[in-house]
Amino acid sequence: MNNDPVRLSELITASGAQKLNDEFEEFGANAQITDDARQRILSSVMRKAGAEMKETMITKKTRRHSKRFVGFMIAAAIAVTGAAGVYAYNQFFHKENVEHYIKNGAQLEERGLAANIQAQTDELRFTIDTLLSDGHQAYGVLTVEHIGDKTGQALSVHDYAVTIVYADTGEFITNNWGGDAYIDGTEKAGQNRRIICIDLSDVDTQRDVKFLFRRDEPTGSFYGSGKLTGQKDNNDIPIRYECEAAASFRKNVESIDLYDSEGRKVTLSEFEIYSSEVMWEDTLSAKNNLKLIDKDSKKTDCTFTDITGYMETYSYITFNKLVDTDDISGVEINGIEYLK
Repeated sequence: MNNDPVRLSELITASGAQKLNDEFEEFGANAQITDDARQRILSSVMRKAGAEMKETMITKKTRRHSKRFVGFMIAAAIAVTGAAGVYAYNQFFHKENVEHYIKNGAQLEERGLAANIQAQTDELRFTIDTLLSDGHQAYGVLTVEHIGDKTGQALSVHDYAVTIVYADTGEFITNNWGGDAYIDGTEKAGQNRRIICIDLSDVDTQRDVKFLFRRDEPTGSFYGSGKLTGQKDNNDIPIRYECEAAASFRKNVESIDLYDSEGRKVTLSEFEIYSSEVMWEDTLSAKNNLKLIDKDSKKTDCTFTDITGYMETYSYITFNKLVDTDDISGVEINGIEYLK
């Protein structure tokens, strides 16, 4: 059966839509809704919407429109996007966790970079809060939390595992995806906040990917819990998962290429400086001797560096806030200038 898409304006009057919107805005002014409640509302609404859709399927042979169905769909959108006053489409579910790594939480929201990609088991919820890409590395924040009967119980980074694969084939990409949990006494009970930092040098960033999540605990199987994908990782171990989340490594931040006097290149993006060569063996020195050069050639110490990486084939320094690359003409690292 071929279904023709129909625009919302064809299905419901402006006055009807406004009335529905006003009613939900009034409700949202004082509402407080949890993640679990939001999911229950959405599930209920979508079940009703599905039933209504069966009754009023739009085909090439009939053009019957159901305003009740549209109402259900609008309600579903409201349930997801948070007209109830807590969550909106571009608002972080865990903004405090994001801002432990990237201080510009509000700016990320304004730019639509709050990913809020979720997947869960009966015990764990995984949220990719944000996922940035400059084409060289993917950089983001993952929140993992106990739910259900385990809500609030202590959570270790050894309690779960994350594997990243291509969405179309299930082919293994990496399980070396990030750092340790950020623990400083302000994290919520039963929750981990983790940095995502993935080298993309051997990744086809134009293909969609999946994050596969599972518990990582002693079970009857040597390889842990979850369903088999039929693929193996780089250690020839079968890949398992309990839940999954679709994502993308396509470039979504600005970057500029900079060169030293010998033609060696580094890339400055909004969240990092990256070199495809091993550029700074002493990464701490590089981090502490990093200056940004503005368009007037003025040099300023970069005081907001975060993670440094000295890998076998590449080097990088990440920032804990976004850099406006339009205002930068170059950088200086350990006394060496890299310019446009």
